[in-house]
Amino acid sequence: MSWLPVRLGAALQVCCAVPAIDRFVAPPDAAAEAARKEQAETIAKRFESGEMETALQRVIDSINGPGAWASSSEATQSMFRDNAWTIVGVMREDASRVSCAEFGALQMPVLLVHGERTSPRFLRIVGEASKCLPNASAATIPRAGHPSPLMNPTAFKEAVTTFLQP
Repeated sequence: MSWLPVRLGAALQVCCAVPAIDRFVAPPDAAAEAARKEQAETIAKRFESGEMETALQRVIDSINGPGAWASSSEATQSMFRDNAWTIVGVMREDASRVSCAEFGALQMPVLLVHGERTSPRFLRIVGEASKCLPNASAATIPRAGHPSPLMNPTAFKEAVTTFLQP
């Protein structure tokens, strides 16, 4: 998967580069790519064998820190269950590297959002992206991990609203 631009009104464009964004921090590594795909197949097998809760707990805790799954609301856990197979799809996918020049071509203001409890992996990505984006601002969402809009929607809304103010 490469860039997925989404138009949200005239003033806001959200661009995602998943999973290519990982290649922004470091070049693809054959061993790491193989391990990621193997992990995807392990997760898929657990889903297929009815171990969805255990598999989701491991994945969510690996992204957002120990206990993240257990401390998530039932609504958030339900959303992850409903979309569980997307995790496998993203992990199985081959993606090209996203360059600093590609990010630098985005001339509009960009808000980079991360949670206070975001894993070091995602914090590195935000840090590297901010170096390449000429009009970047960053916001840290308190009491949140990677899915900060779900974990602290009020603070996320405040950060985006502040960013959009003229």
